[in-house]
Amino acid sequence: MTPEAIGSGRGLAAVQLPLDRSTTAERVGDGLRDLILRGELLPGEPLREAAVATAFGVSRNTAREAFRLLARERLTAHEMHRGVVVKVLSAADVADIFATRRALELPALAGRDAVPAATAAGLAAAVDEGEAGVRARDWGGVATANLRFHGRLVELLGSRRIDELFRVTLAELRLGFALAGDQAALLAPFVPRNRAILERIAAAELDAAVAALGAYLDDSEAALSAAVA
Repeated sequence: MTPEAIGSGRGLAAVQLPLDRSTTAERVGDGLRDLILRGELLPGEPLREAAVATAFGVSRNTAREAFRLLARERLTAHEMHRGVVVKVLSAADVADIFATRRALELPALAGRDAVPAATAAGLAAAVDEGEAGVRARDWGGVATANLRFHGRLVELLGSRRIDELFRVTLAELRLGFALAGDQAALLAPFVPRNRAILERIAAAELDAAVAALGAYLDDSEAALSAAVA
């Protein structure tokens, strides 16, 4: 499959194939969602039925069903004369994303005496990756590390269903990042703030970590709203 088979081709060119022929619409949807999370499928990019079916080794009907699943997750949309495209976020989408984030991220830390060592190590690794991305001016890497850090926070709730819900929210958030004209201006200020939250967690100052996270979410919403507008 050539890169031109789907929009710019950045997305499906990154799929690690082959997938076996038992792949379901859910598996295809998972694969496409992962490409969105990694910033390899961008807002407004077309999703071609035939190209997706070929890339994943499934029928066009299965690809079509995967598109429907992603549409229910607000990750794709149907546009007149263009067909299915990756969703372009609105201001209302951003507000809803951050309402979800506050409902999940803050309770994940609130009321705790400490964070398990394995989770703290995962948070630290994500912060290190973000800082390395800033040094390299790899803003895609910074975005991925940021999403990983906040995903790790929500894992503290201990619910696989919530983790799956939040993965969709993070994919939407990545689509918002992609709309920023200046990725550095959007992302760089929040890297040291992730470090500050981590330091409070490491010091078992969980109330302070929750307060810092709340302020972070407020400022992040304002920044992303401006980028989307």
